[in-house]
Amino acid sequence: MSVIRLLPVLVLASLLLLGCGPGEGSVFSLAEGECFDDPEDTSDIREVPLVACDQPHDNEVFATFDLEDGDFPGSAEVEEQALSGCTERFPAQVAEEYGDDELVIGVLTPTSDSWSGGDREVVCFLSSEDGLLTGSLLGADR
Repeated sequence: MSVIRLLPVLVLASLLLLGCGPGEGSVFSLAEGECFDDPEDTSDIREVPLVACDQPHDNEVFATFDLEDGDFPGSAEVEEQALSGCTERFPAQVAEEYGDDELVIGVLTPTSDSWSGGDREVVCFLSSEDGLLTGSLLGADR
């Protein structure tokens, strides 16, 4: 999986690969409402450091969905579909239109390698331009 962050005005399309370690959760099983920190190691994307949402954290998962089956459409198309799908799901989960405050949408997307193994899942998460989050943002009506 790769990570993309969508800024309110700008798409930051950088590839971030996540490392493994104790107390971490698989990127393939992240669920809505789970919180995690950015990884230190950027060599492989399999797990992220999980954090209780009532503790300061970098990110919170607000939605997951699967892309359509078929041949891998290419990284750019996967990123576009992921960002579009996450942006559409933002108001239902956070109760406001995207771009009204410091929140940033990030996505974990399938790579061509994970796609060939059946991975179609997109993980939508929130982070803040202003630093760490504390508490859940789901339904926060910010």
